[in-house]
Amino acid sequence: MVSQPGEMNEPNVCRRLCRRIGWRYCSTHLPWRALVRCWAIIVAVTWGTWSPFGAVGASDSMAWADDTAQQSRTPAANVRIQRAADAVETDVRFLEGLRQRRLYALAEAYCHEVAGRDDLTTRRRVRLAVELSQTLVAQALDSPPDARAPLWKRAEAAVRDLGLSETEGSWALLADVQAALVRLARGELARQMAATSPDGQRHLGEARQDLREAVRQLDVVRQRIEARLRGLATPSGKPRATVSKQNATMDRNALLSLQRHVQFELARALAHLGQCFAPESADRISALSRAVEHFERLAALSTVDPLARESRVELIRCLRFLGDRQAALRRLEQLERQSPPAAIAYRAQAERIELLLDAGKVNEAAVLAEKLLGTLEGDTSPAGEATQAMAERELAALRAYLAAWQQAHRQQRKPQKERQKEQQSQEEQNAQQTVHWQKAAERLVAHIAARRGTYWARRAESLMAANIAGWSGTEDASLLTRIAESYFRAGQFDEAVVAYDRAQREAARRGDGRRAFQLGYVAASIEHQRGRHEAAAERFARLAREYDDHPQAAQTHRLAIYHLGQLLRDQADSQTLDRYLLLLEEHLARWPGAPGSDEIRLRLARLLEHRGQYARAEKLYRQVSSESEQFARAVQRLVELYEHWFNNQPHDRRARQHVAEAVDWLDRIVTGPASRHGVPDTWTDGQRAALLALARLRVEWLHEGLRRTEQLLNAALAEPMAPPEWKRRAFPWLIVVLAAEGAGDRALRFVDQLAQNDVSSTLAVLESVDRLPRPSDPKLRHDVAQLKQRVARIVLHHADAASLDANARKRAETILASSLVEAGRLDQAKQHYERLRKSAPRDADVLEQYAALLAREGSPDAWRAALDGWRELERHSPAGSPRWFRAKYGICQAHLALGNRQRAEKIYSQLQVLHPSLGGAEMRARFDQLFRASR
Repeated sequence: MVSQPGEMNEPNVCRRLCRRIGWRYCSTHLPWRALVRCWAIIVAVTWGTWSPFGAVGASDSMAWADDTAQQSRTPAANVRIQRAADAVETDVRFLEGLRQRRLYALAEAYCHEVAGRDDLTTRRRVRLAVELSQTLVAQALDSPPDARAPLWKRAEAAVRDLGLSETEGSWALLADVQAALVRLARGELARQMAATSPDGQRHLGEARQDLREAVRQLDVVRQRIEARLRGLATPSGKPRATVSKQNATMDRNALLSLQRHVQFELARALAHLGQCFAPESADRISALSRAVEHFERLAALSTVDPLARESRVELIRCLRFLGDRQAALRRLEQLERQSPPAAIAYRAQAERIELLLDAGKVNEAAVLAEKLLGTLEGDTSPAGEATQAMAERELAALRAYLAAWQQAHRQQRKPQKERQKEQQSQEEQNAQQTVHWQKAAERLVAHIAARRGTYWARRAESLMAANIAGWSGTEDASLLTRIAESYFRAGQFDEAVVAYDRAQREAARRGDGRRAFQLGYVAASIEHQRGRHEAAAERFARLAREYDDHPQAAQTHRLAIYHLGQLLRDQADSQTLDRYLLLLEEHLARWPGAPGSDEIRLRLARLLEHRGQYARAEKLYRQVSSESEQFARAVQRLVELYEHWFNNQPHDRRARQHVAEAVDWLDRIVTGPASRHGVPDTWTDGQRAALLALARLRVEWLHEGLRRTEQLLNAALAEPMAPPEWKRRAFPWLIVVLAAEGAGDRALRFVDQLAQNDVSSTLAVLESVDRLPRPSDPKLRHDVAQLKQRVARIVLHHADAASLDANARKRAETILASSLVEAGRLDQAKQHYERLRKSAPRDADVLEQYAALLAREGSPDAWRAALDGWRELERHSPAGSPRWFRAKYGICQAHLALGNRQRAEKIYSQLQVLHPSLGGAEMRARFDQLFRASR
């Protein structure tokens, strides 16, 4: 085995390939050439060649490609061609070994890596494309039905549009054959599924379509080969000697070999197509008769020709399908007398079992199968094509076992009157035969699954399930469960779900609720694994309702919620949202205390809050247990709910009442049953979360109980076991509570410690203090203003201040400027506002506060600047909004201060006509007071 120099010993290629499939490459252990040599030796000695179908690809049937060295070349050319041939042979053996081990990713990566070389011969490039297509076909056969479609498409695409020139056209024939074989493999698989699937007609339709296309494509290739053979002949009829530069074309012998293999595959396609039609139908007889004609011509070849031996087996099979059992038996006996190799002998044995079954000799077929297979434990599976032949024989044996099992099972289930006529010994014998053949079938299925790979295991499981499901009287829950399991292992998930449903109904009918629940749960889980959210949600929900007292009912219902949530994510329509809400409400109504119910409460409350149903959402948040992991999220969401409630419905008196009730509820949680002086002896995570929510509610909405809140915060912060992260979040609220309590001087003592917190939490403190009601006491007002200045400067000069976005920084600077006004430091405030005006010229807060500052200064120039500011604010505020009315008030005030009373009265009059309410009672009183004071 000689590889082309420099072609496959490149460590970088190996590294890339191993990295692509997740393997680790070590250059000191196995170089690339050694890796290829190891694989080739293993394949040649251990596995040989194998494929799950007689010809899923063009490798075996195109063996001629390795024997085309031509005598007319020079010795140097012969060396060059031989090296290329060795490289192709190495590719084929290596990739066959990878497919045998189901290392499809590695095989595909190898094909792509080598095909990317610039110095590939046409022959090798085409063969790599064919090998890639075969790899994808093998992967499709090993995959579940739902995953096959893209693999079939890629398998066809791999050999399409190779871009070969006219002189390379003969190699394009090889790619075209492989494209047809992909269709043949897909059609054969669909036909097999039709035989074992309840949805057989659909699969039959797909099989006919693919097989007809395979027949058409193979027939086209056959005609093209014949045309090329005619072109190679001289006028005298003798073959023309051909010289192919760099092995770019095939010679006559290679074309003749390809012609025979195409004829063989065409006959196989016709044979499978014939099986897609009803017995005795004209379509079946026509297709099978054409296949017989092709196989007879090939069977007449030399006995040592592997293609002839294969054709003789296929001919026997076609005769059997045509119903000519005598001719099939005659051909079978002739084949057995020729002492064929193991692979052919195994297929012949399979045909003998099938012929006995067709003749109705069930017991004889089963006994023969048992004799041929032996104990199975001593089976040493041969390598190469014999592996597939053994699998075919085992599948035929399984049919015999199942037929014998069915026959004994039918005898057991005869009506009582009929069984009374039989002898007791016969009944016992039937029972023993039922158990015997059942166990034989089960052992054989397990053996096929362990030795023959996924494809054959699925066929065996499907065959067993389809045969049992077709028996009369199969309403036994255990038997139906076995059918469902077989369908599932075979990858036929739709059929498995139907079988599990039947088993569930039978178990429920017999009063076995526990088993009925389990069977229904498995059926729903299949839809869960397939990602079919609609079906899974419906099944899990129905199962939980029917068995709501089952220990797993609540968990099952939560799975229904999960799948409906996934469906809602994919299609966010109102109908699905309504169904989701109803499912959440149903869960809480049926299983209010089940594990995970608090999470359901949070989901439902969040959706109700989004819909504006604040009262219902608030009730759900408060129902979350303080011992739950979800409690901290619940109280945080509760506080945010009140904020949305007040912003959207500012005059709703019920909202304030709900806040007061929530404060009492949180206070009881914080205090707990065991406390001293109203302070907990030990603190839980739930109590700490409740305390933070309590502080915010009292500060921002109730403005009462602040001293009590300060006491609780001090106690919680002083606890040694308090988590540091919680302390960082709680400490700022102590400052806010002190400021709200009127103890601004005490709050100032803690401000410097805020620099240790993150900048966002410090900004939150600043905004909370800024929202506090303005104290009437000048000293308290001054203390709060100083507090805001200090906190604002900490925010703006924090180590993480660069992480603040532009809006956050602007809010901090605006609060700093307003606090300077409150402290009477007007010149500094004016400088800050002027900078803010430059950076945010249309910001409404800045415009309003700066205009108010200028009005406070009182000079004519300041009033004129204030008037410009109020006008700018009016233009950028929605008409009729509170800010718009304040801008109108400022404009009137500025005109009066500047002596433009007539202008001010005209604006006021127009305002009264267009907006009689004048923005509410408070704003009307301000306008009246303004004009009375100016008279």
